[in-house]
Amino acid sequence: MVATDSRVFDLHAKCRDVFSKYGIGVGFDSGTNPRKTYQWRYLVHFAQKIDEWQLDDDTAMQLVEAMLEYSKKNGKLRRGLSILSSGKILDIGYKHLMEKQKFDDLAVARLRSNAKFFAGAGDPCARAHRAALPNIVMWYMQGKLSAQFIAVSKKCRRALSTLNAFERGLLPDAHELLLHRIRLDDISWAKDILKDDWRGA
Repeated sequence: MVATDSRVFDLHAKCRDVFSKYGIGVGFDSGTNPRKTYQWRYLVHFAQKIDEWQLDDDTAMQLVEAMLEYSKKNGKLRRGLSILSSGKILDIGYKHLMEKQKFDDLAVARLRSNAKFFAGAGDPCARAHRAALPNIVMWYMQGKLSAQFIAVSKKCRRALSTLNAFERGLLPDAHELLLHRIRLDDISWAKDILKDDWRGA
């Protein structure tokens, strides 16, 4: 779904308020057509992601704040609206909100994004070639599967049982996966995303 101009301007206003708390100005330069700026592209991309993840704007702004906190810690605060295009925004936002005990909506969005990828990704036990790591390990290392998804997916559980010690060591340990399962088991609508693949606590 393509974001309308009014949607982009509304999102820009909300982002501007969040960025201003960190002393960062993200206004459009005077005398320029906003629609022809990189800032506009970042906002359109982010608006589409919000729709894809089915987040409300309050949760989306918490994502923005999480990215700003992350950027501040890593000396990248001056990147402006380009942080909205980061492929890590869901992961970083999840960790940030989890620390604040306000993570339900984002946890579901994260599972939904992972499930969409997993449905068309092929066999998690397969390897690109004989010497390659199994797909499930590669997908996790590439950020395509989260620890949370691996924790509650039956297919991922079966894939884990086929790994050798070295390969298993590249993934979250059993204790971490158990904690994720317990936490996600309390989010009733999370189960609807994985359906028959849901493992639970």
